Amino acid sequence: MLTIMQTNLLKKIVIDVLYTLLFLLFLFMIYVIWERNRDTLQAINLVDTVDACVVYEKTILDSSLAGKRYYTNITLLSQKTDTIKAIISFPVQHDMPHLPVVTILGGLRIERQDFNFFKDPGQNIIIMYLYPYQADQWEKGFILSEISRVRRAILKTPGQIAELLRWTQKQGWADSNRVALLGYSFGALFLPAAVQLAGMNNINTGPLILSYGGVDIELLLDENLKVKPLWLRSFLAWFGSSMIYAVDPLHYASNLTGDIYVINGLRDKQIPKTSWQRLHQMMPASAKIDILNEGHMHPRKPELTQKLVDMSRRWLEEQGILNF
Repeated sequence: MLTIMQTNLLKKIVIDVLYTLLFLLFLFMIYVIWERNRDTLQAINLVDTVDACVVYEKTILDSSLAGKRYYTNITLLSQKTDTIKAIISFPVQHDMPHLPVVTILGGLRIERQDFNFFKDPGQNIIIMYLYPYQADQWEKGFILSEISRVRRAILKTPGQIAELLRWTQKQGWADSNRVALLGYSFGALFLPAAVQLAGMNNINTGPLILSYGGVDIELLLDENLKVKPLWLRSFLAWFGSSMIYAVDPLHYASNLTGDIYVINGLRDKQIPKTSWQRLHQMMPASAKIDILNEGHMHPRKPELTQKLVDMSRRWLEEQGILNF
């Protein structure tokens, strides 16, 4: 049996643990309240006044994807957002000045082979932005440290996109008046914030395409997290969205102007109907909106991806962006 001294010691330990947990819960609530009430633009406005500079560049000539093209892996160094990476697809004769430039925000796993969807790219330059955090880092890392890294990467992504656009438009091969910014699925979530930062820094984004995007990250996480019970999933969705609240397109989508093309899927199981309907309601009256009788886009659905690329290309041609 426990002695009186041992019993009292055990009670003290239990009380100390409870007080510690309550204190940690208090700090946690303060943090979440701060995240959800601070100036969202201040949290993501990391665009440096000094242009990013090239620190790595490697070019290969490849005829196996979309005709004979040059592909350049490039890394820029920004004083505020660290390294900015992208893959640029050039026509063979790109020494001529003022070519149209289309910048694409796609999924997490971007590879040169993804340019294969751009059949007959013509005398146009296509850029695929590479996110500062890759999926394999999560798979290899420790969850607690990776959560912090993911948050930092997400918050600096809109600024990286804006800086990439500015650098691009200052290159001799770019026509700064014929540019476009396209966001697909994961990339569509960052596009509104990136456009907001670009506008604040006098960076042209040109016509915009939001394909399979939505608003309200909490709603998206609650739909996609494979967690049970439901109360835990809802809590994780609320907490996760609070950590990256500043990039939620809910804050920026209504500020989008100009030529805009929005595409969503009626049978999408990843972007809830409520989410993409709210996005549509925030668009200007001039925006073109197509709702396909399709599910969510995915690498395992190359036909749908090709269909979206073809729809995007036709619309960009109508806007006078592309050379063919």
